[in-house]
Amino acid sequence: MAFEALFIPLTTWPGPREKNRVRVRFDSTYANTLDLLAEELRRLVARQVVIQSGLSSFDSRNDGWPRSNAKNPEDPGVIVSFASKYGPMSYPCDCFAFWQDNMRAIALSLQALRAVDRYGVARRAEQYRGWKQLPSATPAFSGFVTRAEAAMWLAGVTAVPKDCILEMTASRRSELYRAAARLLPHPYTFGFPEEFLKIGWAKLRLDGADRA
Repeated sequence: MAFEALFIPLTTWPGPREKNRVRVRFDSTYANTLDLLAEELRRLVARQVVIQSGLSSFDSRNDGWPRSNAKNPEDPGVIVSFASKYGPMSYPCDCFAFWQDNMRAIALSLQALRAVDRYGVARRAEQYRGWKQLPSATPAFSGFVTRAEAAMWLAGVTAVPKDCILEMTASRRSELYRAAARLLPHPYTFGFPEEFLKIGWAKLRLDGADRA
């Protein structure tokens, strides 16, 4: 896995949901899925990668990535959003009953879209147009320096006192991240706002191994 991503709670889904999810599993490992996704994101020169899922904080490793054996959430849908050489893009998938399969389906879709260029038909990357988001007009945000700074920002969004946030367990704070995601403008409606991305940065600083 050769790319960084922010994982944030899944709160809003673009469009109708899949009612008859496929329960047949892909014949592949979780590690292979991450390798494939990393390779496709690399080819797109992806940055500011954000992955939304219904997984809880208990299912995340210290670096924020989901555990390979994470319990399947009630909502297995996955959304992968990122800025690319073709502009901001977002790929949702909830066709499968397990979150790992939805993530692999997104990776395979990126691979298939790239293959369209193989025969020189889509010379202007037309195959990606349907997945583009509105670009953000705000400057890039590189993360919170301290836990206190992250807690202060989260307090401003949720109205929960900063000191309370700092004393909470990771599982308690996961509820705040979801609340913040509901309160802030969503990328599908307002493009790819930096404020929404700050949820992931706050989670990395508050729940991660680095306790600076």
